[in-house]
Amino acid sequence: MNSNVNDRLKDAREYLGLTIEIVSNFLDISIEKLMSIENGKERPDIDEIHMLSKLYKHPESYFLEGVYSENGDVELLARASDDLSEKDRESILRFSKILSEMK
Repeated sequence: MNSNVNDRLKDAREYLGLTIEIVSNFLDISIEKLMSIENGKERPDIDEIHMLSKLYKHPESYFLEGVYSENGDVELLARASDDLSEKDRESILRFSKILSEMK
């Protein structure tokens, strides 16, 4: 398993099936810059980490430290629910309550 921020960023992009061109265009970062970051020639700055973590739906701590924060799963769920309708979020909340009661 890759162990540095550059490798984790590349792995996340590839896992999601995103091309370097798509990420470059979406975030308005040059392809060359993104390739330098992924190849370990350049370390991303905190703003780039922030933008990439939002796009890849992983907490920043994953890319910076290689581990999810204690609330990493919660952060990931929150980010994933951003794009859902209010009705869908309510359904998820009801489902989570049912799961909690089953414990």
